[in-house]
Amino acid sequence: APVRIAEESKLLNKKTAIIAYKDINILFKNGSFELKLNNQKMPESRAILLRGLGEDSVYNPLKTAIIDWYKLKGSNVLNYSSFEKWPSLDKVTQYLNFSLNGLPVVESRFFGRRNDLEKWAENNYPFIAKEAIGSCGINVFKIKNKKDLIGLFDLGYGGIVKIKTLLFQKFLNAGEDIRVIILG
Repeated sequence: APVRIAEESKLLNKKTAIIAYKDINILFKNGSFELKLNNQKMPESRAILLRGLGEDSVYNPLKTAIIDWYKLKGSNVLNYSSFEKWPSLDKVTQYLNFSLNGLPVVESRFFGRRNDLEKWAENNYPFIAKEAIGSCGINVFKIKNKKDLIGLFDLGYGGIVKIKTLLFQKFLNAGEDIRVIILG
């Protein structure tokens, strides 16, 4: 369908871009968030159409971030009602919601490609890697150096469990862990 839509748009002299989820990274910082496409500014659009419906931990954080980012820019998300029916409780989506409401969060990153993570990691050791879906500190890793990062992928991250299911956070030496549960 995306290729056909692009072909039809071209016939109507309308500019169209097909963007793969894996090319998008999210940065949460200072009560806001940014989307990057191949580490460049995400293009703005009058309208977007998303693909990849379903409760899939690989796509949920990105689809939510993309929808919210484009809605904030005033774009028409053509299939918004379909995505609205599929809520997600993953950590990346939670950070997105915190950021949209101006709540402070630990500086965190979500990468679409392993090589983007590896480039960022070079100057950011130590950091924390954690599953986007999980609790009680299970599958949370302190990555002190490149050896630890390679070890993380040797555990299966990048194979069975994709990089797109991990949230990477700045390591904090001290502080408090405050957990808030919001019902309603």
